[in-house]
Amino acid sequence: MHKEYPFKITLHEGVPEEPRNCEVSNRTSDCISLLCESGEDGGLQQIFQLEVMSTDSDKFLANLTSRSSPTFVVCSLPPKESLILVVYAINSKGRSKQVAIHSSTLAGTSDDGGKK
Repeated sequence: MHKEYPFKITLHEGVPEEPRNCEVSNRTSDCISLLCESGEDGGLQQIFQLEVMSTDSDKFLANLTSRSSPTFVVCSLPPKESLILVVYAINSKGRSKQVAIHSSTLAGTSDDGGKK
């Protein structure tokens, strides 16, 4: 005779882990790409946030959200600008630790020889 045993599976949901293995690629005078891998999602659906700040002018330049992966392309940035890219994951339990990456856009080319 087959006997059934009731059991309960409990998932421990929590805040997501921070994105990892982040790399900057495809830098131009006004665009930059950031490619990261997802950390553990904490058992819940997560989104990814990128904040871009200038270290030259202390200005906030961009705020992007990705619902699929921690991969971003940011354009309309000033040329030859030192940047801090801050990326993190968010789910319904909270947000991960931040990952900060220092980078910069390339020098622009213009009719004035790039002088500003």
